[in-house]
Amino acid sequence: KSGLDSVSEWLPLTEEWLPEVMILVCNRVSEDGVNRQKAQEWCIKHGFELVELSPEELPDEDGMF
Repeated sequence: KSGLDSVSEWLPLTEEWLPEVMILVCNRVSEDGVNRQKAQEWCIKHGFELVELSPEELPDEDGMF
C-alpha cells in the first residue's frame, strides 16, 4: 500500500467537512516510494498543497548557467 493510498482513505472526510485549505505534509518524496511528480499530480487532483519537510536537494538552477 503506497503512502497516497493511505492518505486517500481520508478523502471522504474532506468532502464532508469542505476545508478551505488542504495540505499534504510529508518528510520527503523519493524515487523509491512515491515520486514528486506522482505526489504533485495527486495533490492537484484532490485540491491539496504538497509540503515536504526535508526535501531532497535539487540542483541549483541559478548556478547552472
